[in-house]
Amino acid sequence: MLEQIKKIARQSDECAAPAMVLYGTVTGLDPLRVRVDNRFELGERALTLLRGTRESLEAGDGLALLRNRGGQEFLVLGRL
Repeated sequence: MLEQIKKIARQSDECAAPAMVLYGTVTGLDPLRVRVDNRFELGERALTLLRGTRESLEAGDGLALLRNRGGQEFLVLGRL
């Protein structure tokens, strides 16, 4: 019962904040790695890039990211 209540509460939180904008820095290119807000690092599997974005990236570039409500996937909006 407690686990069901926790699950409902998590789903409610996700509905309240469907997406969040975060900022990161490219730390590696092959494979692509992005450090987000000096808190955690994302690999290629968690990132979705728009066509043509990858070719223009360099280590140290700042990025704007859109995190989905589940927090497991990030859309790279562009360079800063």
